[in-house]
Order: sequence, then C-alpha cells, then structure tokens
Amino acid sequence: MLARYREGPLALAHNGNLTNAVQLRSDLVAKGSLFQSSSDSEVLVHLIARSEAREPEDQLLDALERVEGAYSLLITVGRTLYAIVDPRGFRPLVLGRLGRGWVVASETCALDITGATLVRELEPGDFVRIQGSEVDQLPRLPARSPAPLRVRAGLLFPARQHVFHRSVDRVRRALGHELAASTRPQAPTACSRSLTPPTPWPSASLRSRGSSSSTR
Repeated sequence: MLARYREGPLALAHNGNLTNAVQLRSDLVAKGSLFQSSSDSEVLVHLIARSEAREPEDQLLDALERVEGAYSLLITVGRTLYAIVDPRGFRPLVLGRLGRGWVVASETCALDITGATLVRELEPGDFVRIQGSEVDQLPRLPARSPAPLRVRAGLLFPARQHVFHRSVDRVRRALGHELAASTRPQAPTACSRSLTPPTPWPSASLRSRGSSSSTR
C-alpha cells in the first residue's frame, strides 16, 4: 500500500491479519478518517499518520501498540526501510545480503531465487531499520505470550525452506512419524497407499505399507 504523509512517501507491505481491525476502523472513521479499501494495511497507515510522535520509528510503535493479531511488516518512509515481526512471532521474516544491499523476505527460498545470502531470521518482536548499508536493531516490541503452536511451518511452506530456525522438510517428516505412531492399526494390513501433494511439496508425500507409515 502506498500513501503520502507528513514524513514523505510511505509504502507498506503486510503479511498477516489484525484481529481488532474492525474495531480500529470504526474508531478511526468516528474521528474523521476516510478509507478507500477494506484492508488491514490501510488501518495501519491511518494509525501511523494520526500518531503525534515526532520520529517515524515512534509513530510506527504508536500504531503497533494498538493492534492485535499476526503480522510481519515491511515499511518504507522515504529511503528508510523498517522490518517488523509481531511480538508472538506468528509471521516469519528473514534478512539477507545481496552484494552491498539488503533483502528482507518471508521465506528463505526467496533469498535463493534472488541469489541473496541468509544473514538471520528475525525474532518475535524484532524492529529493524535499514538505511543505506546500515542495519540497526531498534527497541523490540513489548513482549506477549508466544505462539502456542506454529504448524504452518510444517504445512504451508516449501520443503527446502527454513522457518523459525527449523528445516520445513524435517518438521514435516517429524509430523509424519508422529502421525504414523498415533494411527498405527491394531492388526497388520496388506493395504499400500501413496499420497503425493502438489509441487513444490514432494517431501510431504505419505506412504503406508502394512502397519507402518512414514513421511517421505
């Protein structure tokens, strides 16, 4: 989403969902805000624009203190880039290096495609500022209880990716072994079955023979 506000051009890319977006939108409309879409991203833009803080970093913090939900954000203000992960770490972000520049993406395979090198995965609550060749760690977002279960890492990402510091392929294999152990039949069977998910999930294929099952 693109917008113009007092600090200059602002661009916002948002991965996630704000659970209190409807209430925030109602409050903003009651105070005179005009919306042009139904997206959560526009709610964030209005919250940033209405902050009374002086510095862009503080304006972002003001806005994020009011939102609930899962999100990772990339925000540019002028020529400064901010990368932010929600305090519970529901949505991943990774930082990579490409030549003398920096790359931020939600998947490590995106770094592979661009030829960038992985530097690190951003942690829950991370607030990073990138200006030119400099990367600064800003004060972290206030801590909240961590995500109780992040099954998404094992189900929705490509197998070659690393998410939450773990190989998606290995997570998927471990889930397959646990599933097989919990559903092993009482008596042997001659049934043989193979399920192959769509590309790019070849490692998630499940095969069972007799009384055993494994994730391939």
